[in-house]
Amino acid sequence: MIVSEKKKNVYAGIVLLLFAIFIYVVSFWIPESKSDILGSRFFPRCTAILMGILSGILTLSSIEFRKREETEDGFTQQTGLNHSLLLTCLALILYYLIILQLGFVITSIAYLFCQCLILLPKEDYRNRKKMMITLAISVLVPVAINFIFWKIFMIALPVGNLFM
Repeated sequence: MIVSEKKKNVYAGIVLLLFAIFIYVVSFWIPESKSDILGSRFFPRCTAILMGILSGILTLSSIEFRKREETEDGFTQQTGLNHSLLLTCLALILYYLIILQLGFVITSIAYLFCQCLILLPKEDYRNRKKMMITLAISVLVPVAINFIFWKIFMIALPVGNLFM
């Protein structure tokens, strides 16, 4: 079955919106922590809300763009299976499965680097400068997030069983 790129974006937006709703609902099952100001439910709920907003934007913009595209051409371009979406889902599942074993920083570095490789155009793989920027972002973002949560929010992100 061949599905247009815009239709794939609509489906991906809907799936991500449902996933965001799931994360938000599951956050109620997290025991409340009185040791920090924001509580242990804060980050999952913020993530779910942001994911819901972004997936809604993706869905609505794809529907609007698809309507405009169909009225101009009379048809949409057909493409095959979306490998980037499948690889992203696989990367997220692996991230979820190994974060408690390896910890937030190491797992997030690996996930971000893999996600950047999934989304980069193939011709950029040989560009040394772009790969160094990708690696730097993949290392600096998780380290900065861990620092912010530890020093500002006083919330310890998972260290991992490997280091305990």
